[in-house]
Amino acid sequence: MELQFTVLERETAAEQVRRFAEVDVLVAAHGAGLTNVIFMLPNSYLVELMPPYWYLACYRRLAEDAAIGYKMLRATGKKGPQCDKNPQSLLCQQKGIRDRDFNTSIPDVVRTVTSARSFVFRKKYHVML
Repeated sequence: MELQFTVLERETAAEQVRRFAEVDVLVAAHGAGLTNVIFMLPNSYLVELMPPYWYLACYRRLAEDAAIGYKMLRATGKKGPQCDKNPQSLLCQQKGIRDRDFNTSIPDVVRTVTSARSFVFRKKYHVML
């Protein structure tokens, strides 16, 4: 397995389909680019980095429907000032929670990717480590 970093906006649709079809373990922040999970092969693995205070299970459901392993890692961070006046507002939900910078634990990511790698070798390639 090799480590690659990609900015999807720089790739054509065909390049994105090819990339997702070739990936074994994908680690990505929650966002619209994860709709490409539908192009991953069965028994690949998605590690979704979820912003703090936000939860939307759409990519988990896509992964499950496509027979792709899945793990969500909850990141840490603070709500934005948009949430100070009305925590239930759409502005708070979008700008104050969903669209903010966040941090994740590197040891948690490493542990999860190690587990995902074992899953892929066992399920996709039928290799026991």
